[in-house]
Amino acid sequence: MRARAQLIKPCHEAMTIRGTRAEWDEWTKMKFPQSGQYIIPGALNPIEMDMQKDEGVYVEPNVGCYILSSELEIHKPARLMMGR
Repeated sequence: MRARAQLIKPCHEAMTIRGTRAEWDEWTKMKFPQSGQYIIPGALNPIEMDMQKDEGVYVEPNVGCYILSSELEIHKPARLMMGR
């Protein structure tokens, strides 16, 4: 997508996903043997796994933009994300 836009503001915690270790194992097809941060392919940030709580938490940032141009050229579907 090509358009003129004005950055409104970054949102450092736009989406949060919480799940048990077993859920993260299933969702990612990965194993999480201990507490700590893990890199997930395709994710913007690592997840934080806490074995004592049996919980993994992923927090993804994003940005808010105001579209200034009414003429958009759409080449392919796009997802607006900080860092990409």
